[in-house]
Order: sequence, then C-alpha cells, then structure tokens
Amino acid sequence: MTAKKKPTAAPKKRNKGGNKSAAARHDTPVDLPAALARDTPVETPRVEALAVLLAVPRAEQLLARLRRTEGLEAAFEVWHELRLQHLAHLRAVVDERKKLDEQGEFLVGAVRAAGQVSAPPVPAAASLAMPAQGLDGFLSEARGKLDHARAAVEQSAAASAGAWAAAFAAVRGQLRDRVRRMLLHVRPRLKMSLRTLGDDRRILHLDRLSADHAVLVCAVFCDRLPSRYGFLFDDSTDDQTLQLPTLYAEEGVTQVRPDAPALKGLVTAPGDVVPFKAIVPLLVFDPNGAPQLVRFVERGPVMEAEIEDGTGFRNVLTRDEAERIAGVLVRLKLEERIDLELASGA
Repeated sequence: MTAKKKPTAAPKKRNKGGNKSAAARHDTPVDLPAALARDTPVETPRVEALAVLLAVPRAEQLLARLRRTEGLEAAFEVWHELRLQHLAHLRAVVDERKKLDEQGEFLVGAVRAAGQVSAPPVPAAASLAMPAQGLDGFLSEARGKLDHARAAVEQSAAASAGAWAAAFAAVRGQLRDRVRRMLLHVRPRLKMSLRTLGDDRRILHLDRLSADHAVLVCAVFCDRLPSRYGFLFDDSTDDQTLQLPTLYAEEGVTQVRPDAPALKGLVTAPGDVVPFKAIVPLLVFDPNGAPQLVRFVERGPVMEAEIEDGTGFRNVLTRDEAERIAGVLVRLKLEERIDLELASGA
C-alpha cells in the first residue's frame, strides 16, 4: 500500500506592490531619516511621501459629496468634516517642522561630540586618520539635506494652503446659494410673545426654531451664515464657572465670550460667516439712529431677547426697547421675509 503524500503548502504569492502595511498612510506623519552615523550617507528626504502627507486628497472628495447632496444639514456636515481635515493637515505640518528642527539640533550635537571624544582603539595597521575637513564636510552635507527637507515642507504647505482656501470658499458659496434658494420659497415662521413685569419693564420671547429655520433667521436678521448647523441648540461649555460661550473658536475667532461691543463688531464687519453659538443676533436702532445689538438667546422652548447695555446684555427691556425690537420684526414681515405671529394673551 502506497503511503499518502503529505499535502504541501501552497507557495506564498509575492506581493508585487510591496508590503502595503509598511507603506506610509496619508494620515500618518512620514518618518524622517534614521540617526546619522559617520560612515552612513545622509539619506535624501522622502519628498514624494511628504507631498502626499501635506496634500488635500479629502477636500475634493468632500466637495464631490457636497454636490451630490441637498439641504442645509448635509452642507454643514461637509463643512465640519472639511474643517477637521484641515486641522489634521495643520498639525501634520507643525509635526514635520518640529521633527526636522529636532533632527537638525541632534545632528549639530552629534558632530560637536564627535570632535570631543576619541574613537575606539583599532590596530595600528588599520588606523586611518580622519580627514581634516571630515566633520565639517559631513555637517555641511547633512545640513543641506535638512534644508532641502524644510524647503519641501514649506513648498507643500504653501501650495496646499490655496487648495484649502478654495475648498472652504466652495462650501460657503454652496451654503449661501442653498440659503438664498430656500428663502425664495420658505419664510421663517416666528411666534412672538411679550411678558409685562409692571411699570416699564418687558421681556420679549420668540418660540424655539427648527435647525433649518435657525440658519435662515440668522441670514435674514444679520445677513450672516453660522458656522455650524445646530448652533442655536448647543449649550456645551468649556468652563462651568463662566457664562455659556456665544461663539465657537473657529473662523478666526479666539474669544468665545465676547462683550457686547466685540460681538457687534463681528456682526457688522465685512464677511459672511460668524460662528454664533446658542444665539441669533439682530440689529435695531436707538432713538438717535445709532445701531444697537440684540441677541436672541436659546432658553429651552423659547429664545429670549437681550439688548446690549454697556459691555454686557440685559434681558429686562424697557417698553420702548421692546417696541423697537418688535417693530423690526413687523417690518421684516411686511417685506415678506418672515412670517410673524403674536402669541395670544401676550
């Protein structure tokens, strides 16, 4: 009886494309050359890999997705993802600069140390004297390679900056167009109620809006886009001991709790985006014709009007202030830009 042959393992297929797991990922910083030794030549920086790292491959994908969608929420989602990708890109640039600086400092220190220490003893017959310019030549060559790498980082960063700016402009333009088209067919519906506290004191409320209508009202009230879709309903905070922030730290904004003059400056400055958070601003005019900022602050089922008062805001209005705010809303209704309803019993 013949013995059965043992099955042989199938030969492993060779990966012609190389080990993909070892390849640099687009979202992973490229490794810089290893520590340099005297007899090891300085490797040329991986400029091609660096260009991939600093490129904006996701921006076009996101814009293509935006063109396939409809509605405001989808556009804001793309905008948010684009913002996250941009932040990751900026961190990658900073990391590459830091790595090159650290490598340069290490190189100078290594060369300095090489001139101060003795090499291990070798047989006399094999001893070779170090050329007088050996260390200087090595340092010069290595610095040249590092300078080349730095130039590649800066060139890639500068080239991608324009692509990012164009991508953000495209998203904003698409959002503006969608808001404009919606306002041709949809008038935000506002329901206003007034509480009288006695004497000359008033509190003015608007009913809570939907997320879409919050964006539309923002455009009607101050001709600005918010930077996020659910901005009006976001009560998150970075510090529980302080008042809730009224801005997001984006679109060039660093102070998320601006005083009244600073917020009015943002509303009246040139531009089309202000990163509002939990508020919708409205400009009214005092009896002397000077602009006054009112902000409608989200408070559960209602939005409460607060008028600027010095550097702050107050929610208890005078009768004249309440009437002037309501007058702006009535005018917007007569211009057919909003629908306005006065709550019964108000």
